[in-house]
Amino acid sequence: MSDPYSDSMPPKTQDEADKLNPGEDRRAFAFEVDSLWSGKRLDAFLASCLAVHGVSRQRVKQLILNGEVKVGGEAAKLPRQLLASGQTVCLNLADFAETSPEAQAGSLSIVFQGPDFLVVDKPPYLTVHPCPSCPRDTLVNIMLYHFPQLSQLPGLRPGIVHRLDKDTSGLLLIALNEAARLKFSEAFAERRVHKEYLALVMGRPQPESGRIVQPIARHPTLKTKMAVMRGGKEAISEYRTIFSGGADEAEFSVLAVKIHTGRTHQIRVHLAHLGHPIWGDSLYGGARSLTGKKTASGDALSIAGRQMLHAWKLCFECPDTGEKLSFKSSLPSDFTDSLSRLLSSPP
Repeated sequence: MSDPYSDSMPPKTQDEADKLNPGEDRRAFAFEVDSLWSGKRLDAFLASCLAVHGVSRQRVKQLILNGEVKVGGEAAKLPRQLLASGQTVCLNLADFAETSPEAQAGSLSIVFQGPDFLVVDKPPYLTVHPCPSCPRDTLVNIMLYHFPQLSQLPGLRPGIVHRLDKDTSGLLLIALNEAARLKFSEAFAERRVHKEYLALVMGRPQPESGRIVQPIARHPTLKTKMAVMRGGKEAISEYRTIFSGGADEAEFSVLAVKIHTGRTHQIRVHLAHLGHPIWGDSLYGGARSLTGKKTASGDALSIAGRQMLHAWKLCFECPDTGEKLSFKSSLPSDFTDSLSRLLSSPP
């Protein structure tokens, strides 16, 4: 019997993959699992299939943990997932460009630094990693300036194990080597990393605390948005009200929100679905100003310049020692300024 881990016998050629992915980029792949690979690990299977394209098993693990791989149409969660004959495994390498991100000078707010990882406090308006619409001036570019060893990690997201939206502030965990990145990525996939956010929302949720279990998928017509959709990916959020105030359209609440899954825009989508969008989140219905209230100059009273969402608490176990670590971040000034404007808004 042939060695199932041989690099010389990929189950599908690129030509066959193209037939399964018509019109897609040449870096889109689809492989069909044959009987030889039934019961084998997903990462070993893909490493065999992609070896001819120069993709290592470590890179394969990164793809899987970043949610870039689908098995039978469902996103794979762990590299050790076992396969069944007849399944189709699809992935797209478009995010992993050959050009590495460049180092750029910039300031970092480091909350904690260990030999293998960092916890940083990301300011609002800073994109986490390069992408086609923002190829530079990101947190990754600044990280490469301060920690050049990150350039040895593959892809456009060296050290990144989770993300925050550009306009969301707060705590981020950064791995300083590939071994740590893989351990933390697996911890996130297995929901062993706990995150809590503070959100300034419109209105007063009833009940004051609750659990939101609503699936999330890409919006059917607006591709920049996510939405609660039947058939979407499981998404679970918990909230509790810390403070409420105001009257009429100026009513507001500060919520503490825990997420048990990591869907794109999850908190923003869930709170908007609940009827309490985040102040400043115009994509999901959160107002930026009180149009019925005026400042001394006569303009509408400005409340928020971005979505008022802050990742304030991060808890996890050190992958080497097992020590439980917990970090907190103070609210940024624009968040407290928005809260002050709502508290002092004219009647």
